[in-house]
Amino acid sequence: MADPTTPGHGINHLVGSAPLDSAAVAAVDSSAQVADILGLPDHLLDALWRVEAAGLRPFDTPGGLVIVGMGGSGVGGALARAALRPRLTRPLELARDDTLPGWTGPDTLVLCSSYSGNTEETLAAYDAAGAAGAPRVVSASGGELAVRARRDGVPVVPPPLIALAAAAVQHALAPDERPGAARRIAAGALAVASVGMLVGASRRFRAAGTTFEPFDPSKTSSLVTDGPNAITRNPIYLGLAGLLATHAVVRGGWLTPLPVAVFVAVIDRVQIRPEADALRRKFGEEYVSYCARVPRWLGPTG
Repeated sequence: MADPTTPGHGINHLVGSAPLDSAAVAAVDSSAQVADILGLPDHLLDALWRVEAAGLRPFDTPGGLVIVGMGGSGVGGALARAALRPRLTRPLELARDDTLPGWTGPDTLVLCSSYSGNTEETLAAYDAAGAAGAPRVVSASGGELAVRARRDGVPVVPPPLIALAAAAVQHALAPDERPGAARRIAAGALAVASVGMLVGASRRFRAAGTTFEPFDPSKTSSLVTDGPNAITRNPIYLGLAGLLATHAVVRGGWLTPLPVAVFVAVIDRVQIRPEADALRRKFGEEYVSYCARVPRWLGPTG
């Protein structure tokens, strides 16, 4: 019988004899998936500041957590349960339809996730959780789910809808190449600065006892002007633009910066200006004075 560890047999026959170096990985990683995997810490930090910015109050729920999500909206819950299972001291259940566990009640937190906010099963589960007296949290980009959450005073954690769309376009425009050392260093510096901006801003919001609510900026209870907000009036959006710029550097090519510019233009028009109007109405001269000192993005004020 041949020895499976000898060349040409068994494992070595399957993987070949070439060393698994960066060139070998790049040869089969045509869409630069390794770069996406290495960027996971940045994605996790982005998710963290979104949760912090939503101003969630602490929940003591002995009944555990139920995560409601259909299809891709439920993948995060499945990953969280798999990662946390060895350390869980309370139930963490997944609901992949409109049926909640029979024990759901006032001591159970229900997280309803729907990217569009219009998934019928998730909407039904949201209403069922409310009828059961369970505290709720919503993750949605808008739609009917966000409307009901605002009506009921339920916290909403928004996904980065426009930023994700821009990143997807970058992915499609990127050339089939692996970043060199200079690009990796530049991307790393951009990522650190961008994540620092996001995390720093969310911590200042929390310290001030206020929230960042893109669906209803009038909920802001105080005007934060220190920390990252002393550099730019929109550190959250600047941080997201920085992460998109990081993605452009990693992907390479002349076209990948274009979605960054489109993101800045769109978010400036559809999000920042309405937020600024709401803050001006709420804080009056205090906000006008702040605008005179601090730029909207970076550079000149205005």
